[in-house]
Amino acid sequence: MDLETLPLPGLVLTALLASGLLCLFSFSFPPSRRRSTTSVTTTAPAAPATEEAGWHVAALYVYPIKSCRGISLRSSAVVATGLQHDRQFTFAVRESGGDPEGEWRFITQRQYPLLSQVSTSIEGEGGGEGLLSVSWPTTQRWWRGGAAWFSVPLSEPPQEQETLQVRVWVDVVSAWRVSVDKEKLAALKMFLRIPAELELELCRVREQRKVLRCAPRKEQLGWQVVTGFADSVSHSPPSGTFSHES
Repeated sequence: MDLETLPLPGLVLTALLASGLLCLFSFSFPPSRRRSTTSVTTTAPAAPATEEAGWHVAALYVYPIKSCRGISLRSSAVVATGLQHDRQFTFAVRESGGDPEGEWRFITQRQYPLLSQVSTSIEGEGGGEGLLSVSWPTTQRWWRGGAAWFSVPLSEPPQEQETLQVRVWVDVVSAWRVSVDKEKLAALKMFLRIPAELELELCRVREQRKVLRCAPRKEQLGWQVVTGFADSVSHSPPSGTFSHES
């Protein structure tokens, strides 16, 4: 039959019959004989972790002042509240001219985002001594190096030093008031854009907070999980030393 002599309806009918036969021919073979467009790759199960291919600490940081910039470390001692020096200080505010015995409230980047620009560093630590330096950007030329700064001792104050009642979420704890030059504290307050009607102080942990809601109980561990000014911790490791090697 000459396809060229067929009328158009005949050509359409011929094409439909041919495609139908092709489909029947394709599905007449069992699945194993048909060509697949998908491929499955199998791999051997991973070998169990060894000492050489186990846990690795890529970076180690402490944040001496809550919500301020942290410090990168190569090693850190571990104390009851976690890594040594971590969140042992916090800035706190309260209404000016209020009750001298009234509560102070800790502050974070949630209320004052510019805390993220406040840097910390530890200088001259040795034998329990050392200084915590605090700095922030400034345009005032009389500050050295284009940054405002002050330093405070890392060592614990004497027990008779002035204390403040500081609210940290639902807890109210006793904290030491850290002595900072009033002019420098006022400059920091202005930088953080804290309202004029609020007072600002730097506080240090005096009374540790028990962690009861998201950590094992003392009955299970044999010791009470505690923290400083951190929000919370899932666990607090026993005393020892962490380090990371480059």
